[in-house]
Amino acid sequence: MRHLRAAWHAVYVVLIMTAGILLLPHLSPARYVAFKRWMCQQAMGLFGIRLTVEGQFIDGPALIVSNHCSYIDIFIMQATGEVRFTPKAEIRSWPLIGALTTAFGSIYVDRTPGRTREVTEMLLAKLRQGLRICVFPEATTNDGRTLKPFKSSLFALAEAWDGPEPLPVQPVTIRYERLGGHPLDDATWPQVAWYGEATLVDHLWRAFSHRGLEVRVICHPPVTLSPGRTRKDLAQESERAIAQTLFLPSQDAA
Repeated sequence: MRHLRAAWHAVYVVLIMTAGILLLPHLSPARYVAFKRWMCQQAMGLFGIRLTVEGQFIDGPALIVSNHCSYIDIFIMQATGEVRFTPKAEIRSWPLIGALTTAFGSIYVDRTPGRTREVTEMLLAKLRQGLRICVFPEATTNDGRTLKPFKSSLFALAEAWDGPEPLPVQPVTIRYERLGGHPLDDATWPQVAWYGEATLVDHLWRAFSHRGLEVRVICHPPVTLSPGRTRKDLAQESERAIAQTLFLPSQDAA
């Protein structure tokens, strides 16, 4: 039965993705946001997610920063509110996934050395349109039981921002709490976190078998630059806010 459920979920997610690829480019802005959010909520249902949200995203323009342990984080963030992600440029050519990320309005980033200024200007232009851009300052996924140091370079947009007010940087904690009614442990964390040598297909198959994955999203107050402060200060404050709320009392963050 478990394998049948996972197989049906895999088929359904392909149907949802195909619908998004075909329909999203032709929708009005309001319907675009609503349909994309519906798609992500459907995906969360396939992953067996029960979502609780504390607080809310601030209005754009803003930089949203979050911890990151799985591709599931992306669906959760999109279901919580409208944000744009910054995947590497190579993803654009990936079968199906590339077409979907394009339909989702992702801002592809060329990470080739020497293109930093060009990338920054492109992201600033998107922020000037009032968008919320989401980045994962750990710069990779982790095992869910730790928090990797935040890279301050991903906060450079706040220093480059030329708006009338400082660019808000909002830390957001994605906390995976329980699976099947039990706290996540060494045996169940690999079913949630995607890291190490696990392949996407194998991990997706396990994820589609989830039942009762309880997730809490905590939207923290934004932080901003002020005289004498740098992007390193923003990175440290954001990391501290997320670290203080990431782990349940019974979990060991060490």
